[in-house]
Amino acid sequence: MEATSVYSWHPAIFFNQDDLLNQRNSKVYVINPKQIKNFKKAYAEMDKTDMNDAWVIADRLRFGRLKKTLIMSEQFQAPQRLTRMRFHITENMTREKQMFLQHLFYKCSSFTTEVDQSVFGTTLLDFLMEAYSLDEIAQMPSKIS
Repeated sequence: MEATSVYSWHPAIFFNQDDLLNQRNSKVYVINPKQIKNFKKAYAEMDKTDMNDAWVIADRLRFGRLKKTLIMSEQFQAPQRLTRMRFHITENMTREKQMFLQHLFYKCSSFTTEVDQSVFGTTLLDFLMEAYSLDEIAQMPSKIS
């Protein structure tokens, strides 16, 4: 079968665990769509239909030399999804922090160069979240006596 994002995982698990298919010693292959697309270039005159796509996949299987595909069991899907989501959230947070720092630099460039601690520390965030204007912040003393 051709990998189609999240839609191919459930059928692959189903076919891999099916008793009737296992009795026939069948193997489940999930093939990268890029491989099928490149293989289909040999059939330039063929139209793009589901029936033709299935035929091309079957023809690709006939040629063999397929890499083994890992059909993950369901127990590994939850940790995989959690780690991918954590990675996605971390990337988003990093991008948003960088965008915030850019805007902070544009609005008050001298302020960011004088900060010794993290811009995202609790004290500085509380300070920035207050209703102070840039002029009020500029008039504040730089050192507390």
